[in-house]
Amino acid sequence: MKVKIPEKEEIVKRMVNDRHNYAAIYARESNPNVKSALEAQVITNTRYARENNLIIHAVYKEHISGVKHFRIRPEFKRLIEDAKKGLFKKIIVTKRDRLTRNFEDHLEIRKLFKGMDIQILYSNDVQLMEDRDYAANFIENMIMAIADLEPKNIRDRIYAGQQIKRGKGIYDKRPAFGFTCIEVSGEKYKTKYIKDGVRALVIKDIFEIYLDKSDVVEKPKEIIEKLKEKAEKMYIDKGEEYLEYKDIIYNLKNGDVTKIISRPIYTGQQTISLDYKYEDFKILYEDREVEVDEEYFHECINVEEIISLKQWIEAAKKWTSNNEPSRSRKSRGKNKTTLFNGLFSCCKCNTDIRLKYNTFVCEKKNCFEATKSNFVKEIFDKVITWTIDNRDCRKILKKIIDKLNLALKKLQKDLIECINKQGELVEEYIKDDKNKDTKENIKTLVDEKERIEQEIEDTKDKIIFLEEDFESITLPLAKSKFIDLLLRELEGNEQALLEIFDYKNEREISIGGNRIEIK
Repeated sequence: MKVKIPEKEEIVKRMVNDRHNYAAIYARESNPNVKSALEAQVITNTRYARENNLIIHAVYKEHISGVKHFRIRPEFKRLIEDAKKGLFKKIIVTKRDRLTRNFEDHLEIRKLFKGMDIQILYSNDVQLMEDRDYAANFIENMIMAIADLEPKNIRDRIYAGQQIKRGKGIYDKRPAFGFTCIEVSGEKYKTKYIKDGVRALVIKDIFEIYLDKSDVVEKPKEIIEKLKEKAEKMYIDKGEEYLEYKDIIYNLKNGDVTKIISRPIYTGQQTISLDYKYEDFKILYEDREVEVDEEYFHECINVEEIISLKQWIEAAKKWTSNNEPSRSRKSRGKNKTTLFNGLFSCCKCNTDIRLKYNTFVCEKKNCFEATKSNFVKEIFDKVITWTIDNRDCRKILKKIIDKLNLALKKLQKDLIECINKQGELVEEYIKDDKNKDTKENIKTLVDEKERIEQEIEDTKDKIIFLEEDFESITLPLAKSKFIDLLLRELEGNEQALLEIFDYKNEREISIGGNRIEIK
């Protein structure tokens, strides 16, 4: 059998007709005065394209900050529009941070181009495994969020601004109904929020009526009616307080009751961090809704307690289950995510673990019960630890460190060449100080020298971080930051979760003292 070897012209024709052989080059530089850096990126990316037999469709380059959202960058917008037309199937950038310096934007960019079957290639950074591999996805995002950020910036963000005040447990907002403020001295805070007499009593009564198990009350209107009944009794028992109490109750509206029940500040507590944003019975952490739980709150040292945190959480959960305007009665009890549903079984009764009303329970018996937040946290704590300990992760880290060391040597060489060139131009300028071109070239080299020196410092910081501090900083940071990331990566992909457990040869997990088994 004869095998026909295609002619050179035929091979070229096939390459030209296949859009998977076309690549777009994207280059970005924040500083508009450093023109050489932008051109250097284009040169590096062009060389990478040629070495990999890729046809360059177009070059997209711009001077703009990587902090700005990619959809408002003119050249990146043009890149997206051409990508939608199918003009290329690969995008080449020198490093990940050229796409964006924002972690959330990085996830969005990868998802956008993955949906178009477009591969992102890095000409001067570590290229990970295929994007379809769960470990590659996780490690890619972890590297973007940690290794490409200077460790000092991570620490600065943790202790910056109002976060410090929140960490000290100092409350500094307008006083809610039921509180009055007094100025204090000699304390860590300037203002103290104290209970405001009868108004605080109204707050306490609202929660007691709402949580009274002997007399089921669900609606604000019903709560107000019960308060009015109490006001009449108060007339007999405590006549002096009657008028003020009655005045407050008879002016209460349904919305006022809802607002009061929704405010955790009546417990003298607030969310542990500004990263946990509370509003209307919901806690949002990095745009992901988490269940209201004691673990997300801590005491305010300058606020008096009117009700206990346990009371408020009980009221918040009751309110959430009874007031769901966006969901029909038929859909109640169903959750947006099906992750973990039916994936585990109870070791005691061997029945499936299912999610019902934000609680994971045995499907038939009640020998296992865990809130959704605790269940997810326990499992993902283990998954994150295992993934960081994964041999693939360690191989990739070694590759990153090796590449960074090579990059450092090149930068140091470039710096020496830049200084030497600058010295030569200075000598030329001394001989002819009227030569404007020489003066302009010296200015360009001064900017280039500063850029290279900064990049050398950044590269050294990253190497030290990855070699010495990675595990000590990454593990706790990952457990606080990457639960949302894992939810995204594993949503609808339970096979990936199974692979993690198989890799560790783990079948059972303990949650709240109860054992569950992966099926």
